[in-house]
Amino acid sequence: MDLLELDEIYWRQRSRAIWLKEGNKNTWFFHKKALAKQKVNTLKKIRNDSGDWVLGKEGVNHILEDYFHTIFTSSNPINNLNIFNMVCGKVPTHATEVMSEPFHATEIQNALFVMHPIKAPGVDGLLPLFFPKHWSFMEKDVIQTTLNILNHGHDLTSINQTLLCLISKQKNPKDPKTLNQ
Repeated sequence: MDLLELDEIYWRQRSRAIWLKEGNKNTWFFHKKALAKQKVNTLKKIRNDSGDWVLGKEGVNHILEDYFHTIFTSSNPINNLNIFNMVCGKVPTHATEVMSEPFHATEIQNALFVMHPIKAPGVDGLLPLFFPKHWSFMEKDVIQTTLNILNHGHDLTSINQTLLCLISKQKNPKDPKTLNQ
């Protein structure tokens, strides 16, 4: 793959313009779409609890972190053990057996191969088209790692990261509370 093709794939993925036909070499278009989307989606300022505007990435991050910490922390924790006594139904034995069966390599491969090839990349930055294209040399590692996690509960701390992406329901949110309105 030459540099022009790689550049086109990069900007096509960034622009999310899936509807364009393959073979369009107009990377300027993809570049323009990606930058416009980035500009619209960037939260540059936000109002704090005092009503003051906070500017800059670190300030906005701090306000949002505090806001979500507050709304997801309980000030009056409740003992929920009594709730389990109220649940009268249970999963049938045959359904439990089916759900308890180990995952298989074909399921993992099928899941990777049915993803749209140029949709958004994972946190590793790889587009889904990467996996089918290079499956011959990476199949063993991907399958083994995934099966170890799914079937044997291997630790994810070395590869697991949380990626928080806020998608506002309104244009130009003013404070954290308006992000979900």
